[in-house]
Amino acid sequence: MIKAGKHSSERIVDLCGPQGNAYALLGMAKGFAKQLDLDWEPIKSEMTSGNYSDLVLAMDKYFGEYVTFVNAKQAGVKIENDCEDDECEDDEE
Repeated sequence: MIKAGKHSSERIVDLCGPQGNAYALLGMAKGFAKQLDLDWEPIKSEMTSGNYSDLVLAMDKYFGEYVTFVNAKQAGVKIENDCEDDECEDDEE
């Protein structure tokens, strides 16, 4: 799950901090894959096939249930819907 600010969760990764480093994320993803008995190679391939945003989005796709990413926008991660809960309002009036 990708959040704009800081929120409580079991595992929070600040994408602007040291845990947000691409190599740190790859290491974390490899650990999750091993724990969940998933084939690491296709996950790694998807995570490393593009830019940093692609890496974070792939990590969120596979492991978003287990980790919450914060400060995505500040880290330059391009997400389709970066609105949180009631943060975005309809432009229709």
